[in-house]
Amino acid sequence: MPFLIIQEKTQPDRAHHIEGDEVTIGRGKKADIVFPNVSVSRFHTKIYGAAGGWFITDLGSQNGTIVNDKKVEKSQLNSGDTIVLGKYTLIFVGDESLGLWKGKDLAEYPIYGGHASGAQDATYALSPAMIQKLRETERKKNFANIDFGEAGDPLFIGEKPLTFGGSDGTPFKGFFSFTSGATVTWDGRDHLIHKQGMTSVSVNGNPVKTQRLRDGDTITIGKTKVTYKISDS
Repeated sequence: MPFLIIQEKTQPDRAHHIEGDEVTIGRGKKADIVFPNVSVSRFHTKIYGAAGGWFITDLGSQNGTIVNDKKVEKSQLNSGDTIVLGKYTLIFVGDESLGLWKGKDLAEYPIYGGHASGAQDATYALSPAMIQKLRETERKKNFANIDFGEAGDPLFIGEKPLTFGGSDGTPFKGFFSFTSGATVTWDGRDHLIHKQGMTSVSVNGNPVKTQRLRDGDTITIGKTKVTYKISDS
């Protein structure tokens, strides 16, 4: 589930874990998250999940809902988006971050209890399953590499896009190697490979356009065959 980092002057950053499919935010006591300040309307905005994504809708607030410095009536949210509601700033952190924000464990943040009288100093406890996912994600991010076998040293990927082909990309063999043939990106949880241009791209022998990569996958780009590995040794 996603969560919100709530930022307020004179207060430490706090976290609110979004449980369920929607959360209402406002000054009124019946809102799911209560911000007790006149800069926030009684029912100011709503964040909800739909069609595989997360969205925010202004509920007719007096001061408006601002996402990434733009006033919106409705907008899709992406991890890292900044939301301003009156004097409060919220950072939306999506599912793919798996309990991390800028490398900091969610358990390290005080929790915003949702109501003015809530337990704002409580600690959010991660489940063992979430902790295991966090470890697996960090291992992928830090140690995933493209193994060229005897053709060269492994190429560690990290979080930045890796391009095969073109003038600045990693070379591959094939008729269209002068253009980009494939790109590997990081979505916060996995590395994905995306076919580019006319070059054929396959994973484990199956042609793909976009594919999540798993440890040991064999990738063929044009006539070059490599292996996606997660190796910390």
